[in-house]
Amino acid sequence: PVLSEFKLSQNYPNPFNPFTEIRFAMKRKDNVNITVYNAHGQRVATLVDGEKSAGIHTVTFDSKLHSSGIYFYRMNVGDKIFQKKMLLIK
Repeated sequence: PVLSEFKLSQNYPNPFNPFTEIRFAMKRKDNVNITVYNAHGQRVATLVDGEKSAGIHTVTFDSKLHSSGIYFYRMNVGDKIFQKKMLLIK
């Protein structure tokens, strides 16, 4: 099926330790960037940075090197920005 929009889903599981999956949908082939930030706004990981095909994709965030707390993940695609919050509990 053809997707009608770009979409960033809530990570699962949430809260998580040490891995969580982030799903995102692409309505067309385009460059996409998905980056994780800590509560201070510092970038801690870049999960995707490049061209992805239309469809649904999943990426895994490995938090073994990070401390407990709230993190934000942001998807930039075209002129759109999507952001969600996730909780790491160790």
